[in-house]
Amino acid sequence: MPFELCVERRAENFDGDPVRVLDRISPQSLRLGEPRKLRALTASRGHEPEPAPEGVPSGVTSAATLQRWKLRDRLRPLQGKLQKACGCRPIGPVYVGAGWQRGCLTCKSVHACPVCAARRMLERAAEVQRAIKWWTEQSGSVGMLTLTVRHDAGFSLKRLRSVVCEAWRRLWTGREGRELRGRFPHFVRAHDSTWGTNGWHPHLHALLFSAQPLPEEWLQAVRERWARIVSALMPTAMPRTDAVGVTYTAGMTRAEYICQLGLELNGITSKQAAPGHATPWQIARMAADEADRGEPDGPMGRLWREWCTGMKGARHLTWSRGLRAAVQLTEHEDSLAPEQTDAKDNPWVVIVQPRDWLRSRDAGLRPSLLMKLSRNGPASLLAAFRAVGFWARGPEPHFHDGILVDAWRVWHPSIAQQLNRIGRHERERKRPHQPPAHHHAQLQRSAGRDC
Repeated sequence: MPFELCVERRAENFDGDPVRVLDRISPQSLRLGEPRKLRALTASRGHEPEPAPEGVPSGVTSAATLQRWKLRDRLRPLQGKLQKACGCRPIGPVYVGAGWQRGCLTCKSVHACPVCAARRMLERAAEVQRAIKWWTEQSGSVGMLTLTVRHDAGFSLKRLRSVVCEAWRRLWTGREGRELRGRFPHFVRAHDSTWGTNGWHPHLHALLFSAQPLPEEWLQAVRERWARIVSALMPTAMPRTDAVGVTYTAGMTRAEYICQLGLELNGITSKQAAPGHATPWQIARMAADEADRGEPDGPMGRLWREWCTGMKGARHLTWSRGLRAAVQLTEHEDSLAPEQTDAKDNPWVVIVQPRDWLRSRDAGLRPSLLMKLSRNGPASLLAAFRAVGFWARGPEPHFHDGILVDAWRVWHPSIAQQLNRIGRHERERKRPHQPPAHHHAQLQRSAGRDC
């Protein structure tokens, strides 16, 4: 049955005056996973982004966050079994609040899932910054070592990645390797790749913690040893012996180190590679565009599948032995917590049971759409659920994370419940109108006075 849902919400224009904004949600926009803003009922000047509604913490449902959630939904036709279920398959009751969702399976993939990658990047970027601060407070020096190899379109990503990782291991073994390794006690290594006309271009970024900046003689010895090792592992790779193949830079800021290690969040939604190249997330965005056009097996889609297959099981960050213990970092638990679940700033929650959550997904309510609607409060969420045939009850008090919040429970009614409601409405419609009892008493008193 076709329907059209209009949701009205309050906001402020760029002059600070209150306005009413009307959002129209059609069946087509539900399938695309994003409602379309119809119009603002009062004029406003400027083209600045719309501020978040009151009660939503800043940054929780920012434009970048919504783009990551939408990209995850658009990539589902191209993903593996686990990534298809990420954020979509319930493992218990699903809780939806202002800018967060909890209760669904998460794939925890830092290479193939934009939402899980953002969560892991936030955690690891904070750990790297803490390690840099700990070492610099001891008057140590931090530098970035970059290692790469020549490549062409005939090399597969999986083969190149295995060669680069094995070359790194051999670089620091043996008598000569141990002498070079002794110049820095700790390191943090990250694996990165881009794609261009010559195929995949894998390279390693290693954050080296040394007592002082490493000299040029040390760097030249590393270049020569790296060239010999890569030639032995893959002669056709033609290792670079110039200053581009092996570089060392010291004295950068913490933000620059985080960017080099691939831990910046804007890399998922907006980062661009050098001309003629593309980052994996650029490929993901172009592959999602092809899937939206009905071409899941297009060139970008095949590249994205090759990336996911080649990087499966690869570690994004590798810490040297003893560094995490020295910085007093704990291992992360595989938590299902979303990006933000602070009930103090979000005093409401919508609860959906697993079976009903699957029904809502089949009806077109994608997680990215619910994430966007949650910015406007529970009324928009409940209206979207009711528009596809769900019932809601609430608000009622509910303890979420130890905090008392207002909860609405949403479910899809059974056929018996729907028939009972229809029958009740029919009985009320056919029942003759009976005035209330106090009205009969007034009529009797009036009749007595007339007599």
